[in-house]
Amino acid sequence: AGSGRGRADLVRDQLAELNQYVRVDTAALPPAAASLSSAGAVEALCALVADKAVVVITAPLPHSTVVAINEACRASSTAFIYAYGAGAFGKIFCDFGKAFTISDKDGENPATSQVETILPTNPAAVKVLEDQGRHGLETGDKVSFTKVKGLGGLMSGAEAGSKQYEVKVTGPFTFELVGCDLSACAEPATQGYITQVKQATTMSFRGYQECTSAAKPEDGE
Repeated sequence: AGSGRGRADLVRDQLAELNQYVRVDTAALPPAAASLSSAGAVEALCALVADKAVVVITAPLPHSTVVAINEACRASSTAFIYAYGAGAFGKIFCDFGKAFTISDKDGENPATSQVETILPTNPAAVKVLEDQGRHGLETGDKVSFTKVKGLGGLMSGAEAGSKQYEVKVTGPFTFELVGCDLSACAEPATQGYITQVKQATTMSFRGYQECTSAAKPEDGE
């Protein structure tokens, strides 16, 4: 207190210590932008967005100002986070753009199972060992196989582990391999290991203006 420094300057060093690979800078608004709701302040704040990967706001701002900053972030493909606490309640809003790529949708380790049988059908039907637990897969997941015994060697060999198969779940211990026709094989597989292959997915976020407008009740409600 009494240092004459703003809150951003006071916490910058402590914030930078959290990750040595992230540069943390502070920026001062011009005197003409002393009021955060003024046109000068909005223009100055939006100018700070350029070339930034993420913009985080932790102080309450006028709605129009937040909308303007968010739109500037969306225009420059900058992630936008708005969060602040107000006593017992708080607010957080995240907008990571129209096409945000998520490399791992759940953060869990890839599901693994042991093969009980792979039937030579069209599509191929897989059953895992029940004493190893449920396979933990969802329809649309991708899996790979290793050390498969049977099926005339079609799913074994050095390149088998690199091939991916799409899953259609038929039960907690069973699934089909979409588009995989093994009906020409004379024998089923009776051994092998299954590993889920995590796939990247793309998520589209809505802007602050759209979300807050949708959250407002209709007249008379």
